[in-house]
Amino acid sequence: MDCDVWKRRQNLSVHCAQGNIDCSRQRNVFAVIGRALFTPKGIPQKKPASAILPALLGPETNSLQQMTNLLQYIQRLLLRDLEAMALEINSFPSDEMIWTAPVGISNPAGTLALHVCGNLRHYVGHVLGGTDYVRDRVSEFSDRSSTREKIIGEISSTSVTLRSVLPSMDESKLSSTYPEPIAGVELNTLQFLLHLCTHLAHHVGQAGYLRRVLTRDDRSIGPVSVKALAEDG
Repeated sequence: MDCDVWKRRQNLSVHCAQGNIDCSRQRNVFAVIGRALFTPKGIPQKKPASAILPALLGPETNSLQQMTNLLQYIQRLLLRDLEAMALEINSFPSDEMIWTAPVGISNPAGTLALHVCGNLRHYVGHVLGGTDYVRDRVSEFSDRSSTREKIIGEISSTSVTLRSVLPSMDESKLSSTYPEPIAGVELNTLQFLLHLCTHLAHHVGQAGYLRRVLTRDDRSIGPVSVKALAEDG
């Protein structure tokens, strides 16, 4: 077993023994995910998405319905976090401040926002949806003049793209190889869409901390709304 995996399991056991967490629930979660993704010896299993989904979402629905549900959940996550990014950008007191970063930080909030928009409009809109969007990744990282209003407009356009592409996407694509290799690695479409969700959330969090540091205002905009996941995306 991998040393890091062993350490994590040992830490979990300690917390259970100390009563810090609900052991039965944690064990159930780890057991379900573990059986879906790993062999009994801890080796990653090479399974298509259609084989993993029943273990993660439950056996009560058929494979097609599970994939349809998962696409809806992915869309809700992405739309929620795009809205959170727009709220973060709008919460900066000036256009100049979205292009300001403390020493040691390479990318200001404006860059993070433009980057996630370009990322989603290319990988979801163009590659999966066949839109005519042409990504300018260099501009995402070099722009230092766009206003908050313009960036929020870019975020809105990205949301429109997601609302158009994901609901009309053929569910069978989830278990097929994503059409474009990523950093020389082949992933199935489901794996890459989940990566895009965490990539967006990561940068939203960064933008939030930049805003707090620069404004010296530690108030949260409440970006991670569970309610948004229960509503239609």
